[in-house]
Amino acid sequence: MLAAQLSGPDPRVADDDFQVFYQGAATIAAGRSPYQGDFVSPPWFALAVAPLTVLPLLLARGLWLALNLALLLAATALAAACVGLRWHARQVALAAALYALWPPVEFGLRLGQNSVLVWTLTLAALRAAQTERYRWSGALLALGLVKPQLVWLFGLGLLVRAARQGRLRSLLFTAAAVMALAALAVALVAPDSYADLLAGRPHTWRYWESTVALPPLLAGLSGSPFVGIMLYLPVAALGAAVVVRQWATDADLAYLAALTACATLLLTPYAYPYDALLLALPLLWLAAESADLARAHPRCAAGVVAIVVAALLALERPADYEPSRFLGLLPPLGLLAALVLLRRSRRLAAASEPSAAG
Repeated sequence: MLAAQLSGPDPRVADDDFQVFYQGAATIAAGRSPYQGDFVSPPWFALAVAPLTVLPLLLARGLWLALNLALLLAATALAAACVGLRWHARQVALAAALYALWPPVEFGLRLGQNSVLVWTLTLAALRAAQTERYRWSGALLALGLVKPQLVWLFGLGLLVRAARQGRLRSLLFTAAAVMALAALAVALVAPDSYADLLAGRPHTWRYWESTVALPPLLAGLSGSPFVGIMLYLPVAALGAAVVVRQWATDADLAYLAALTACATLLLTPYAYPYDALLLALPLLWLAAESADLARAHPRCAAGVVAIVVAALLALERPADYEPSRFLGLLPPLGLLAALVLLRRSRRLAAASEPSAAG
């Protein structure tokens, strides 16, 4: 039923992203650069999608949707495990279905976006690091660079964590090996891809009028894209430094990953509403950490959940290309504040217990 609902085109857009991926993949399969039309992803992503081009577009789109629904199920299971929730298969399936029906995620699925793929790879990298399998973590992060704007901050954090545990070489080696193999494959199949990249041929669609990120927000407030970028750069550098410092001083990967998910949506220079699927991780972390409080005060917990759901439905606005789209920056900001406040309250409570016992 879910697949049937998502298989139809979204009436708010005239095109879909999977068609762009398909055309880029067909072009690189023919030995030419994928940057002939609207394709802007790394060329190795076009190479990865190329096997689907043996199918007609309609059938390939259906297979891509099925893959994305399977990945969404995997992402839900990985996120729950990351924050310590021991869910049964039915609970994971129900949460994944609700996840898929959240308007930003539904919009991305209908467009045929690849954000679910990148998010699943990132979560798998985090889980690998949680079990100190840094070789796998590095390889998965490298694969996730299909969307570097969603992965870069997690990459910095995991580099710091690996260095703290003396495993930096393992992470870097496998990441570099995967990236080198991907680059070599593109060079063998369609070497002119790199010439197009260096020439700046890929162009994003209406960046300043459509993305939900700080540069276009600051450009709109200042009246100048140049000023917007100049204002954004120090903010992004400072924010990234704060996040990296947190990874350097804290050992709780679940909390760090949830915090980084919020920070990514606030600091990335390039995001759309469907990228809000990252917020599932901080939401699950808050749910896991607040379980005892919810059992003690069920009515209060139900009220908080209702407010959060209403805010997420009202503020994350897919297919909104007006200035109101920047309301989508409020949920990650609010969840970030909730993460920090709950973590501090837990630490204060833990610190007061020994003194109270004494």
